[in-house]
Amino acid sequence: MDNQRQCVLNLIGKKYTYDLLYSVADKPKRFKDLSEIVSNKRTLSKRLAVLNSNGLIEKVLVKKKGGHLAYSLTPKGKKILSLIDSF
Repeated sequence: MDNQRQCVLNLIGKKYTYDLLYSVADKPKRFKDLSEIVSNKRTLSKRLAVLNSNGLIEKVLVKKKGGHLAYSLTPKGKKILSLIDSF
Protein backbone atom coordinates (compact mmCIF):
# COMPACT_ATOMS: atom_id res chain seq x y z
CA MET A 1 0.00 0.00 0.00
CA ASP A 2 1.43 3.40 -0.90
CA ASN A 3 2.07 6.15 1.60
CA GLN A 4 -0.84 8.35 0.49
CA ARG A 5 -3.39 5.58 1.00
CA GLN A 6 -1.92 4.75 4.37
CA CYS A 7 -2.24 8.40 5.45
CA VAL A 8 -5.92 8.46 4.42
CA LEU A 9 -6.63 5.23 6.27
CA ASN A 10 -4.86 6.49 9.39
CA LEU A 11 -6.84 9.71 9.31
CA ILE A 12 -10.23 8.07 8.74
CA GLY A 13 -9.46 5.45 11.37
CA LYS A 14 -9.10 8.01 14.14
CA LYS A 15 -11.90 8.19 16.65
CA TYR A 16 -14.78 10.52 15.66
CA THR A 17 -13.39 11.29 12.18
CA TYR A 18 -16.02 9.39 10.21
CA ASP A 19 -18.80 10.72 12.44
CA LEU A 20 -17.64 14.31 11.90
CA LEU A 21 -17.37 13.87 8.13
CA TYR A 22 -20.80 12.28 7.97
CA SER A 23 -22.29 15.01 10.15
CA VAL A 24 -21.20 17.86 7.86
CA ALA A 25 -22.04 15.96 4.65
CA ASP A 26 -25.60 17.27 4.31
CA LYS A 27 -25.14 20.87 5.47
CA PRO A 28 -22.59 23.05 7.30
CA LYS A 29 -22.49 22.59 11.07
CA ARG A 30 -21.30 24.94 13.79
CA PHE A 31 -18.69 23.97 16.34
CA LYS A 32 -21.33 23.78 19.07
CA ASP A 33 -23.40 21.37 16.95
CA LEU A 34 -20.38 19.14 16.38
CA SER A 35 -19.62 19.16 20.10
CA GLU A 36 -22.61 16.83 20.49
CA ILE A 37 -20.50 14.21 18.68
CA VAL A 38 -17.20 15.01 20.42
CA SER A 39 -17.89 16.40 23.87
CA ASN A 40 -14.23 17.25 24.59
CA LYS A 41 -13.69 20.64 22.93
CA ARG A 42 -9.92 20.20 22.71
CA THR A 43 -10.29 16.87 20.90
CA LEU A 44 -12.93 18.35 18.60
CA SER A 45 -10.71 21.32 17.75
CA LYS A 46 -7.78 19.05 16.95
CA ARG A 47 -9.83 16.70 14.81
CA LEU A 48 -11.40 19.58 12.87
CA ALA A 49 -7.99 21.19 12.35
CA VAL A 50 -6.58 17.93 10.94
CA LEU A 51 -9.57 17.42 8.65
CA ASN A 52 -9.30 21.05 7.49
CA SER A 53 -5.54 20.86 6.86
CA ASN A 54 -6.05 17.68 4.82
CA GLY A 55 -8.71 19.36 2.68
CA LEU A 56 -11.63 17.18 3.76
CA ILE A 57 -13.61 19.96 5.43
CA GLU A 58 -13.54 23.73 5.23
CA LYS A 59 -14.69 26.63 7.33
CA VAL A 60 -17.50 28.58 5.71
CA LEU A 61 -19.24 31.79 6.67
CA VAL A 62 -22.97 31.22 6.98
CA LYS A 63 -24.74 34.51 6.39
CA LYS A 64 -27.64 34.42 8.78
CA LYS A 65 -28.36 36.93 11.54
CA GLY A 66 -24.89 38.42 11.85
CA GLY A 67 -23.17 35.42 10.30
CA HIS A 68 -21.22 32.62 11.91
CA LEU A 69 -18.55 30.11 10.99
CA ALA A 70 -19.47 26.55 10.23
CA TYR A 71 -17.74 23.46 8.89
CA SER A 72 -18.63 21.98 5.52
CA LEU A 73 -17.50 18.97 3.53
CA THR A 74 -15.21 19.71 0.57
CA PRO A 75 -15.41 17.85 -2.77
CA LYS A 76 -12.40 15.81 -1.64
CA GLY A 77 -14.20 14.96 1.60
CA LYS A 78 -17.34 13.96 -0.32
CA LYS A 79 -15.29 11.66 -2.53
CA ILE A 80 -13.66 9.95 0.44
CA LEU A 81 -16.98 9.63 2.27
CA SER A 82 -18.62 8.05 -0.77
CA LEU A 83 -15.71 5.60 -1.10
CA ILE A 84 -16.10 4.59 2.54
CA ASP A 85 -19.87 4.23 2.20
CA SER A 86 -19.44 1.97 -0.83
CA PHE A 87 -17.99 -0.77 1.37
